[in-house]
Amino acid sequence: MLLDALAGGDAERVGRCLFNRLEQAAFAIAPSLAALKAQMIAAGSYLGVALSGSGSSLFGVCPRGSETGPCEAAEKLRVGRVYRVRSTTHGVQAQLA
Repeated sequence: MLLDALAGGDAERVGRCLFNRLEQAAFAIAPSLAALKAQMIAAGSYLGVALSGSGSSLFGVCPRGSETGPCEAAEKLRVGRVYRVRSTTHGVQAQLA
């Protein structure tokens, strides 16, 4: 499902497919991560939010053309660095927001 969504460029479906089986364990060790994920979801700027790897960061999938809203929402949470990453035909482009 996720690969199909990525191949089809369907960001909404990508957001719905996000899953990390380590989230519950990481959230048990660091409840602040669970709270931050809930805040990101509540901001309403993301199509999906998930933990990256074993808990070093959270990321959100944003709708195309939403250049400032999600970054501003993340910056208001004051949790650290915010990066805007955009997919390209060959990889991604990253920029500190």
